[in-house]
Amino acid sequence: MKTRNLFAVMAIIASCTLTATGDVITPTSATSSTNVDVNRVISKAIDGSGLVDQSDASSELDDTHVYGSGYNVWLSNASAVSGGTEELTFDLGGTYNIDTVYHWPYTRDNNRNLLTFDISYSTDGGTTFSTPVSAASLGMANWGIQGNDRSDSVVETRTFSTLSGVTDIRFSNLQNHGGSYFALGEIRFGGQEVVVEAGPVDVGKSTVVASPTQVLADGTATSTITVTLKDANGIAVSGEGVTLANTSGSGDPDIIPESAQTTNSGGVATFTVSSNTEGTEVFTATASTDSKTITQTASVEFTAVPVVGPVNIDTSTVVASPLSVPANGSTTSTITVTLKDTNGLAVAGEAVTLDNTAGPKAAAITPIDVQSTDLNGQATFTVTSNTAGTEVFTANALDAGVTVKQTASVTFTEVAANQLVTLLDAPLAASTSATGGTLENLYNTSMSLEYIGTDTNTGNSFRWTPKDSDGYTGDSVQSQTVIYDMGEIITFDGFIHAQAHESDYSSIGSIDFWVSNTDPGSDITAIANTYFGTTPHASKALDRGDRLIREYILDGAKLTGRYVIMRWRCFEQDTDLGSPGGYTFHLGQTASVGDYDTWSGSYPGLGAPSDDDDLDGLSNEEERLLGLDPNDPGSINPFADGFDASAGTFSYTRRTQALTGMTYKIWYSTDLIDWFWESGANESVGEPVANIETVGVTIDPDLLDEPRLFLKLSVEDLGPAPVISSLWGANTTVTVNYSEAMGSSAGDPANYTVQEDGGGSVTVTGATLSGDGRSVTLTLGSALSIGSSFTVTTNRIANGAGQPLGNGTVGQFQTWDDDENGIKVFILAGQSNMVGYGHTETGQTGDGGIGTLRYFAQPDNDENYPEYDYSSLLVDPSQPTTSAWKTRPKVKLWWKNGASGELDGPIYSGNLGPLTSNGQWFGPEYGFGQVIGDFYPDDDILIIKTAWGGHKLAEDFRPPSAVAARGGEVGASYLEMFDDARQVLNNLGSEFPEWAGRRYQIVGVAWHQGTSDKSPIERATEYKYNLPDFISDVRAEFGKPNLPFVIATTGMSDVGPKEDPPLDPPYVGYHPVERAQLWVEGIPRPSNVLTDDTRGYWEEAEVSPRSQGFHWNGNARSYFRVGKGLGDKMVNLLSQ
Repeated sequence: MKTRNLFAVMAIIASCTLTATGDVITPTSATSSTNVDVNRVISKAIDGSGLVDQSDASSELDDTHVYGSGYNVWLSNASAVSGGTEELTFDLGGTYNIDTVYHWPYTRDNNRNLLTFDISYSTDGGTTFSTPVSAASLGMANWGIQGNDRSDSVVETRTFSTLSGVTDIRFSNLQNHGGSYFALGEIRFGGQEVVVEAGPVDVGKSTVVASPTQVLADGTATSTITVTLKDANGIAVSGEGVTLANTSGSGDPDIIPESAQTTNSGGVATFTVSSNTEGTEVFTATASTDSKTITQTASVEFTAVPVVGPVNIDTSTVVASPLSVPANGSTTSTITVTLKDTNGLAVAGEAVTLDNTAGPKAAAITPIDVQSTDLNGQATFTVTSNTAGTEVFTANALDAGVTVKQTASVTFTEVAANQLVTLLDAPLAASTSATGGTLENLYNTSMSLEYIGTDTNTGNSFRWTPKDSDGYTGDSVQSQTVIYDMGEIITFDGFIHAQAHESDYSSIGSIDFWVSNTDPGSDITAIANTYFGTTPHASKALDRGDRLIREYILDGAKLTGRYVIMRWRCFEQDTDLGSPGGYTFHLGQTASVGDYDTWSGSYPGLGAPSDDDDLDGLSNEEERLLGLDPNDPGSINPFADGFDASAGTFSYTRRTQALTGMTYKIWYSTDLIDWFWESGANESVGEPVANIETVGVTIDPDLLDEPRLFLKLSVEDLGPAPVISSLWGANTTVTVNYSEAMGSSAGDPANYTVQEDGGGSVTVTGATLSGDGRSVTLTLGSALSIGSSFTVTTNRIANGAGQPLGNGTVGQFQTWDDDENGIKVFILAGQSNMVGYGHTETGQTGDGGIGTLRYFAQPDNDENYPEYDYSSLLVDPSQPTTSAWKTRPKVKLWWKNGASGELDGPIYSGNLGPLTSNGQWFGPEYGFGQVIGDFYPDDDILIIKTAWGGHKLAEDFRPPSAVAARGGEVGASYLEMFDDARQVLNNLGSEFPEWAGRRYQIVGVAWHQGTSDKSPIERATEYKYNLPDFISDVRAEFGKPNLPFVIATTGMSDVGPKEDPPLDPPYVGYHPVERAQLWVEGIPRPSNVLTDDTRGYWEEAEVSPRSQGFHWNGNARSYFRVGKGLGDKMVNLLSQ
């Protein structure tokens, strides 16, 4: 097959015209399967940046590649040698017959140079490549090594059998000269350019292909139609116009572009097609010249769009990978949330948040704001932590208002202190400002490293004369400059150093570090003035007084660069002191060590984990896990307190579980043959002392009835322990969700207790474990009382592997009434514009003035405002100037007047009317109540307004989730919202005597706020994160994750271009706070959050009761429309 392909290519080329254009071909681009970093990518091997022009050279081939430009080369990752074939692909930028490769070797380490490789090539612009063949089979000799290490290199020329019609060439590297990387300096090719003169379009040779051939008929999904024009010899016809037409089918698909396309150098033109109609469509291409219709056609089947339902909390998933990462604040685990409907179809465009709901709750989640699911229904987050422990993450679908049942657990493992474990190579070169001493002695280790751990390090020292030698004029510190040229970019975070100690005055007090990839040059004074006035990249104080080589770690710093510029400062600043300096100074890298290494450090000379240093029958590892002394043969018993047969108690010791990550289990037997896990044991862990915990154990009392009983302790590595991820309760059931599938013990009602705070326990009569084992529904012997808090406690719960769930309190929840036949309760919250400044009577020109509610109720005016019949608000519309205002007895309002911003203002309670704020104004509740009252004409409605002037979402209303994610404190206004709700709902009979004995149902929440969050910009930017947290937390507090939530944007004077519907972020013309309010609504589909854009409700001061520029200028129409808009949105949600 390979021979036939090559013959076919050669036969075509033979019929073409060849034009010689020079024998050196520089690729236009190149790619590599791996690169070391930005300074060593394959593009550096074709851009000439490492070549030095020779003044008498007539060709680039006479240039040399300089070692000094060592990073203007290509260098692979080390894994390219051990992990698979390394590929380099070069785009020649045209079609050539190739027979030569010109190669400048890599000189930093000749072992890394290429030796043997396979060659494959493309004749169609890189779309397909020939089967790889060895370079040797083409007659090419292996690449050798030119020059000596760390010296300039000259070109190597290697010829091989001609490859014809080549557009791209690929090296598959098989072997180097023995190093751990592949590398090369510069590369060129030799050959002749092929100028192909294509003939007329051949309708039989040309092709029309669709990919994919089946797409959804949703008007969005597309198939790409690729038209390739060829002549009779199969040569691509470029520069030809081509059109695409729909020639068969029942729909009317869209073709983009509709106009003619021009074929590229490969003879290719592409179109995309989409349709809203189901069925198979046939597409035909026509070449413009002579209107030739291509014989081949492309068919695309547009299939029915599956109806995607709402997010289903059971089929949706939350998955973490990896499950365990170090608690170092940088290593990440990725949480992938996949939202699906009941049928498993992906729900795209859904707003998703991720919360840290259990564990230490110290994890950082990125991004912290809301994600939108992609076409696969997926959104991803990354999590990190500096705190050891197992964290549980819960996903919330904001549009659907639900929490996905599955949670993801990530164990963040304890990170041991860093230790310096690797010294880097000595610098390629070094320089100093010192006027005395031999700098090379610092990194010449022939003597200094010989004396590690001793103070006899007396040779090979470097000292400088006692004066301020670095030339820096910024201070009078006695110091010197030392510069290391490492020869290549390195990373270090520590070093070793031995003081040049003759007296304390000879010691170095501290070192400041700067790093650079640019050669700082040789002018020490200029270097000092450039760097020493700036903040060091890292600094380290040194120990004083002896010749011992010591390890130093840069606190929290990893520095990367080729040139390391250092300022060495003296302890003493007296110019008459002795000569300070050092015997050795080497840069190094640290590595984290495991807990065994940390523990064994307390026992110098201790052997490997499997050794038994004290010959007591327990390995060193077993003694670590049990908190014993590995050097004491008498330390073999972890049982601190013996077994009390009457009480069933004992205790044992162990190394802190957070450090070992192991599971400790108690087992029992009655015959020493069959052993059973004692899942009923209660354990109490004491405070650790020197990382040793004492665990008190009480076994199941039933076991004490056994005539013989044996107990033993095991230590197992079972991975992260399961935890409770969420729970809630209502009526006679409680739902408990776990982080993973649990064993049968989770389905035993005896393992649960439910306790009312301040009251008695509630009997658990049943426990039904879900099919996936991840949740249990508890059946209660009596209904949970309304308005109370409850605590759920577990015992004997374990997963399928027998890994126990910790006993004790695992969660709390509060109950609210939810009687669908009860009073309909709505919570209205916000700041001063929710308080309300809509003027009922008095305007700028007196009573009934323009912009007041009385003004809009006049017959002559009412018809000009079609959004509402304002005259219907009057008791007697025939007397518009004197009539009283209607109130709605079935719609009542309760609120603490918060106009002053104080939480405990005077209470208003009564029928809904327009005189509730300050006795003469009203807020959005008035328009809202009209709409809701009409929607529920036969129901009693209670509006609880919780609004205070000037209160911010970022602070006053700050919800718990925002505090957990971004810090701060839970806002007083947030807490007061629920306190106010409890105050009225727990005392309905006293607040509204006519409702004595009635039950209620919380139906929805309305929000109008934001002015106080607009500045500074940092607070405004956080609004996008705080608002979704606020919505989720309010819903969780009321125990209704699907609670309808409506928002009125801040609006007022923020005039800007309007889009209908509003554009996606950044919402042109809107303030960031309003963008967040609009954005949180999500995509336009049934949702539990809707936002009303209020900017159109603004009325200028000339037609308003006041001229403020805020508070809607007191305009009654504006306030009524805000409330009506909220009501309309709420009805929209309630009608779904």
